[in-house]
Amino acid sequence: MAVRRRSDTGLWIYRTTVTLPSGDKVRIFGTPDINTKVEAEKAEREHIARVRSPAAAPLPTFSSWFNERFWAEWVLARKNKPSETESKRSIYDNHLGPRFGELRLDQIDVAEIARFRGHLIGERDEAGKPMRGEKTANNILAVLSKALRYAEDVGLITRAPKVGLFKVERPEIEPWELDEYARLVDAASDYKPEWHLGVLLAGEAGLRIGEVKALRWLDVDLRADTLTVAQQVRHGELGTPKGRTRRTIPLTAPLRAALLARTSRTGYVLGGIEHYNDNHATWAIEAICARAGLPLRRWHALRHAFG
Repeated sequence: MAVRRRSDTGLWIYRTTVTLPSGDKVRIFGTPDINTKVEAEKAEREHIARVRSPAAAPLPTFSSWFNERFWAEWVLARKNKPSETESKRSIYDNHLGPRFGELRLDQIDVAEIARFRGHLIGERDEAGKPMRGEKTANNILAVLSKALRYAEDVGLITRAPKVGLFKVERPEIEPWELDEYARLVDAASDYKPEWHLGVLLAGEAGLRIGEVKALRWLDVDLRADTLTVAQQVRHGELGTPKGRTRRTIPLTAPLRAALLARTSRTGYVLGGIEHYNDNHATWAIEAICARAGLPLRRWHALRHAFG
């Protein structure tokens, strides 16, 4: 029996390779419902039996697979970030569910996926324009691929069909020019003090808007002239920065002066703004662009200007 107890979590798991009657080999792994060695060995035997006798246990539909095991064992167990979880849910509800939801896993083959790929890039609006670009299509296809490959990993299907992504060119970055950035900073100063500091954090330190709202004074070192990005907020929920790694950034003179001008230096740098929903940040940048007499661009354009 290929069972062992993980040293980090204390959970009993099984992991082995099963040879099918056809000669194909599949990898299986999992955890028992009751965390004991005996139960892990039992779960492994039952899993091997299911893999070798697929007819005895009909494969689940894509809907039940995605919303139950895949969601629990991949999305939740791997601690997907809130933004990633939200994206996967939206992609399933709007694209994958309507197309594949009622199909069994073994009914989703290369031809079925090819027809879906054609639909993604071929769908047009009333004006005849494509409804989505190839990058958006790739985001949808990537979620489909992960769900099918995990079904292969746990032995539900022998081999996941190839999904195939579109080759796309990197988008052209559209930063603010230096004179435009100066106008934005002036407009933000006239708008609200906290959003003036928000513009400087994005434009002078390259912070994403979720990182701007979640920046704490304990992350700012005015003696060393640095700040550390340790967290971000999305829809009111705190999490790690994108990439799950901290980064330390030197302060520029304008940003340091703006930070020193704040009389209160406890809690969050922007003073409780982390509790605002995402719309407040959108309304703020819209107002700032309008005051500066510039075309509307979102917060991320300031990060590109920093870059």
